[in-house]
Amino acid sequence: MKKKILFIMMFVMTLTGSYIGTTNAASSSGETMPEFSSVPPPRKSASTDQNIEIEAKAVGTPTPEIRWYKHGRRIVESDKYSIYYKDGRSTLTIKNAKISDSGVYEVVAENDLGKVSATCEILVL
Repeated sequence: MKKKILFIMMFVMTLTGSYIGTTNAASSSGETMPEFSSVPPPRKSASTDQNIEIEAKAVGTPTPEIRWYKHGRRIVESDKYSIYYKDGRSTLTIKNAKISDSGVYEVVAENDLGKVSATCEILVL
């Protein structure tokens, strides 16, 4: 009787922001878990009525999907938010910032092998 072994890896790392990554399986097919090659700054401030851009770049195979959140709620394209994505780089633009746009924004990169996240606190003055 052969035994199967499942490796579960979890890491937490702090480097210019917060990252949390998990994976459920090891891969021998060249697939890799997502990782950030650049992340938003941990804090960013702006004046009201300015556009605010925060950017992240993630790599992995298969190419990770990148999503943005504010206070745990997913951000989608709207009159308020613009999301640009190309070659693993994603930019979230907050248009005509107001004080109510202040808060913690999270970027999540995920593929079949796992996910990583980073946060940026935005303060609109």
